[in-house]
Amino acid sequence: MGGILAIEQLSVDTPEQSVNAERVLRSFVRRAAPKTVDFMGLGDASEQTILPSVPSDDIQAALAVLGNASIRHPGNTMIPGLALENLHLAGAVLPQAHFRGSRIHECDLSAATLEKANFFGAWLTGTNLTLAQLTGADMTNAILEQVNLSHCILQHANLSGASLKGSRLDHADFRNTVGLTAAQVCEAIPTRTAILPPDLEGNAQIEAWRNVA
Repeated sequence: MGGILAIEQLSVDTPEQSVNAERVLRSFVRRAAPKTVDFMGLGDASEQTILPSVPSDDIQAALAVLGNASIRHPGNTMIPGLALENLHLAGAVLPQAHFRGSRIHECDLSAATLEKANFFGAWLTGTNLTLAQLTGADMTNAILEQVNLSHCILQHANLSGASLKGSRLDHADFRNTVGLTAAQVCEAIPTRTAILPPDLEGNAQIEAWRNVA
């Protein structure tokens, strides 16, 4: 833990070292975090491993530094988006994290706290966001394909241009979202339980989509 905090302080004091700091912390998370298991309900439950409900303190600390906007944007430069794959990061607490343009594939972020996080243009293909708190998050142009958004809170999130193709939306709360269209919703797996903005309720395209469920 002390090493992670030292790396963060180094990045603050010496912005030109931010790229190296990001590389070290990203490598640490990839090695230390457990690997994901099936979360779409398609695998054999008897073969699934019991994984922690929250990250260990050191992984949580590393993720917080990786999502720090001042670390990802040292001076007038910008570090490329974070790249993580097949990692179990359930329960991570990352409000206002800056993951713009990141590629977070097939990770488990279920029950994660991601209010007002920046996922502008991020790729989250196959990621588990069940029960995640994404209130006010910026998901403009994000690729949310084959993502499990069941019971996810997305109120006031910006979903302009986001792709929901093949995603699960059961009981997901989209009230007061910005930029969500019927065409986007209808690319997801049909469900009768998604809570949509008032302007989409009663939409003929949405009703036809729901009736397929």
